Amino acid sequence: MKRHTPATVHARVLLGDASTEISRVVESIGADLLFVGVPTRSLAARALFGSTAARVLRVSRVPVLAVPEATTASAGLETVPLQLAA
Repeated sequence: MKRHTPATVHARVLLGDASTEISRVVESIGADLLFVGVPTRSLAARALFGSTAARVLRVSRVPVLAVPEATTASAGLETVPLQLAA
């Protein structure tokens, strides 16, 4: 039985159209799967502004796993304020 190696996580900060840049990086690193976070927003907000995750789903050449954001009520976790590094 062949054992798979641990997954590698790539993080980048890019400028430009989010769905285009995400797709470009996915192809350039040879990713097998793309995870995207999906914020919970109202139907009106999605209609007005669109959804980066939805655009990525349409243009991606690899499977995409869209994960909805966890709310504190559904996740059972407390929110912790993040501090920006100087």
